[in-house]
Amino acid sequence: MSYRVEPARSGRSKCKGRCKETIKKGQLRFGSLGDFQGRPMYYWRCLDCVTPRQLSNVLAHPQCGSLENVDLFDELSKEDQTRFVMAFQSIKTAENSPK
Repeated sequence: MSYRVEPARSGRSKCKGRCKETIKKGQLRFGSLGDFQGRPMYYWRCLDCVTPRQLSNVLAHPQCGSLENVDLFDELSKEDQTRFVMAFQSIKTAENSPK
């Protein structure tokens, strides 16, 4: 799967989005699978730094198609599932609001 959502396992990963801050242990993070020196790795973002383009990529991805199909979504607590969906919903709402 190209996308993953999970609580951070440690406090060592940095957000690759605009904030560049450390993602704290237990904080929900969103990962996009990429390549680093020929090896697969996830590039993590905190939910505040997820972009409209990432939302459209998840929805258009043949293995995803919806947020509920993102890898490990079904292993999240109901609260974290809601938090994840709401983060993307706020992006969709902001994207559709008049400028």
